Amino acid sequence: MSSKPARSATRDTSLGSIPGANSATDEGQSGVGAATPPPSRQHTAPLATTVVYVVGHRDSPNPSDTELEDRFSPAPIAGYARVDVALGYHFGGQLSPLSMTASERNLLNRDYAQSIGFPAPPANFLAGLRYGF
Repeated sequence: MSSKPARSATRDTSLGSIPGANSATDEGQSGVGAATPPPSRQHTAPLATTVVYVVGHRDSPNPSDTELEDRFSPAPIAGYARVDVALGYHFGGQLSPLSMTASERNLLNRDYAQSIGFPAPPANFLAGLRYGF
């Protein structure tokens, strides 16, 4: 995104940036999309992550000011909260190279703006399958 939120209160959260969804935190633990561990350590239980972003009132550059000298001067913008969820499942046994992922951004489909003049996208759903050879 081209605008910076106040004090890094928010961040872009595709499935790859949801904590625990794309990284192995300890040897032998796997997240959604992490390197496949040896067969004896594979997780077959679903992995789930819920992230809630809360951003308070802040100032944002206002590109729509009619006065040329005021254009892009700071203007107040309302705060918002956004809920994202991610699920993943790594199969075991003969299907061990297969994993499934799903994520939902803006689960409650709230209207908000990260910056004046740039509304956030509505709720969206992503799903994926991964098969390792």
